[in-house]
Amino acid sequence: MGNEEGFNPEQEVIYNLPKEGERKENHAYLEGTWYNDKDYMELRSETGKIILKFEAKKVNIVAGNANENNPIAITVILDNQRETKKSYSVQDHTLYNIISLDSYGKHDIEIEAKKGLRIYTFTFG
Repeated sequence: MGNEEGFNPEQEVIYNLPKEGERKENHAYLEGTWYNDKDYMELRSETGKIILKFEAKKVNIVAGNANENNPIAITVILDNQRETKKSYSVQDHTLYNIISLDSYGKHDIEIEAKKGLRIYTFTFG
Protein backbone atom coordinates (compact mmCIF):
# COMPACT_ATOMS: atom_id res chain seq x y z
CA MET A 1 0.00 0.00 0.00
CA GLY A 2 1.39 3.33 -1.03
CA ASN A 3 -0.85 5.84 0.77
CA GLU A 4 0.84 7.84 3.49
CA GLU A 5 -2.10 6.95 5.79
CA GLY A 6 -0.77 3.37 5.69
CA PHE A 7 -2.41 0.11 6.77
CA ASN A 8 -4.18 0.34 10.14
CA PRO A 9 -5.55 -3.08 11.19
CA GLU A 10 -9.17 -3.20 12.35
CA GLN A 11 -9.68 0.54 11.72
CA GLU A 12 -11.61 2.67 9.27
CA VAL A 13 -9.27 5.07 7.47
CA ILE A 14 -9.93 8.00 5.13
CA TYR A 15 -7.44 7.69 2.25
CA ASN A 16 -6.40 10.50 -0.08
CA LEU A 17 -4.60 9.92 -3.35
CA PRO A 18 -1.10 11.38 -3.67
CA LYS A 19 -0.30 13.39 -6.79
CA GLU A 20 0.34 11.27 -9.87
CA GLY A 21 4.09 11.98 -9.90
CA GLU A 22 4.39 10.77 -6.30
CA ARG A 23 2.96 7.28 -6.96
CA LYS A 24 5.38 4.33 -7.07
CA GLU A 25 5.13 1.25 -9.26
CA ASN A 26 3.60 -1.86 -7.71
CA HIS A 27 1.96 0.07 -4.87
CA ALA A 28 -1.82 0.28 -4.59
CA TYR A 29 -3.25 3.67 -3.68
CA LEU A 30 -6.73 4.11 -2.23
CA GLU A 31 -9.21 6.97 -2.19
CA GLY A 32 -12.21 7.05 0.11
CA THR A 33 -13.00 5.55 3.49
CA TRP A 34 -11.78 1.95 3.78
CA TYR A 35 -11.98 -0.53 6.66
CA ASN A 36 -8.62 -2.27 7.13
CA ASP A 37 -9.30 -5.93 7.89
CA LYS A 38 -6.34 -8.29 8.29
CA ASP A 39 -7.38 -10.12 5.08
CA TYR A 40 -8.99 -7.40 2.95
CA MET A 41 -9.84 -3.72 2.55
CA GLU A 42 -13.56 -2.85 2.50
CA LEU A 43 -14.87 0.38 0.97
CA ARG A 44 -17.10 2.10 3.53
CA SER A 45 -17.67 5.46 1.79
CA GLU A 46 -20.27 5.62 -0.98
CA THR A 47 -17.56 5.64 -3.66
CA GLY A 48 -13.82 5.11 -3.77
CA LYS A 49 -10.87 4.33 -6.00
CA ILE A 50 -7.88 2.05 -6.24
CA ILE A 51 -4.97 3.18 -8.43
CA LEU A 52 -1.99 1.03 -9.33
CA LYS A 53 1.04 1.31 -11.64
CA PHE A 54 2.00 -2.16 -12.84
CA GLU A 55 4.07 -4.06 -15.39
CA ALA A 56 2.22 -7.08 -16.81
CA LYS A 57 -0.19 -8.14 -19.51
CA LYS A 58 -2.90 -9.53 -17.23
CA VAL A 59 -4.34 -8.16 -14.00
CA ASN A 60 -6.62 -10.09 -11.67
CA ILE A 61 -8.16 -9.12 -8.38
CA VAL A 62 -9.45 -11.32 -5.63
CA ALA A 63 -12.50 -9.40 -4.49
CA GLY A 64 -15.91 -9.78 -2.96
CA ASN A 65 -18.92 -7.93 -1.74
CA ALA A 66 -19.81 -7.12 1.88
CA ASN A 67 -23.49 -7.57 0.93
CA GLU A 68 -23.57 -10.61 -1.35
CA ASN A 69 -27.29 -10.09 -2.12
CA ASN A 70 -26.57 -6.96 -4.18
CA PRO A 71 -23.74 -7.04 -6.75
CA ILE A 72 -21.36 -4.08 -6.79
CA ALA A 73 -20.38 -2.50 -10.08
CA ILE A 74 -16.74 -1.56 -10.49
CA THR A 75 -15.30 0.39 -13.39
CA VAL A 76 -11.77 -0.22 -14.64
CA ILE A 77 -9.86 2.37 -16.65
CA LEU A 78 -6.49 1.60 -18.25
CA ASP A 79 -3.82 4.28 -18.70
CA ASN A 80 -6.22 7.16 -17.94
CA GLN A 81 -8.00 6.54 -21.25
CA ARG A 82 -11.76 6.80 -20.75
CA GLU A 83 -12.33 4.77 -23.94
CA THR A 84 -10.78 1.72 -22.21
CA LYS A 85 -13.44 1.90 -19.49
CA LYS A 86 -14.96 -1.50 -18.64
CA SER A 87 -17.51 -2.41 -15.99
CA TYR A 88 -17.61 -5.58 -13.92
CA SER A 89 -20.09 -6.92 -11.39
CA VAL A 90 -18.61 -8.15 -8.10
CA GLN A 91 -20.81 -10.40 -6.04
CA ASP A 92 -19.01 -13.58 -4.99
CA HIS A 93 -15.66 -13.64 -3.21
CA THR A 94 -13.51 -14.92 -6.07
CA LEU A 95 -10.87 -14.10 -8.69
CA TYR A 96 -11.85 -11.53 -11.34
CA ASN A 97 -9.77 -10.93 -14.48
CA ILE A 98 -9.96 -7.18 -15.06
CA ILE A 99 -7.18 -6.59 -17.63
CA SER A 100 -6.05 -8.84 -20.51
CA LEU A 101 -3.66 -7.22 -22.97
CA ASP A 102 -1.88 -8.60 -26.03
CA SER A 103 1.58 -7.73 -24.76
CA TYR A 104 3.48 -7.19 -21.54
CA GLY A 105 4.13 -3.57 -20.56
CA LYS A 106 3.95 -0.77 -17.99
CA HIS A 107 0.49 0.60 -17.34
CA ASP A 108 -1.73 2.44 -14.88
CA ILE A 109 -5.05 1.07 -13.71
CA GLU A 110 -7.85 2.90 -11.95
CA ILE A 111 -10.70 1.01 -10.31
CA GLU A 112 -13.77 3.03 -9.39
CA ALA A 113 -15.88 1.23 -6.80
CA LYS A 114 -19.01 1.51 -4.72
CA LYS A 115 -19.58 0.95 -1.02
CA GLY A 116 -19.13 -2.66 0.10
CA LEU A 117 -16.31 -3.73 -2.24
CA ARG A 118 -13.82 -5.99 -0.52
CA ILE A 119 -10.41 -6.25 -2.17
CA TYR A 120 -8.11 -9.03 -1.02
CA THR A 121 -5.19 -8.96 -3.47
CA PHE A 122 -3.96 -8.37 -7.00
CA THR A 123 -2.31 -11.02 -9.19
CA PHE A 124 -0.46 -10.42 -12.44
CA GLY A 125 0.47 -12.45 -15.50
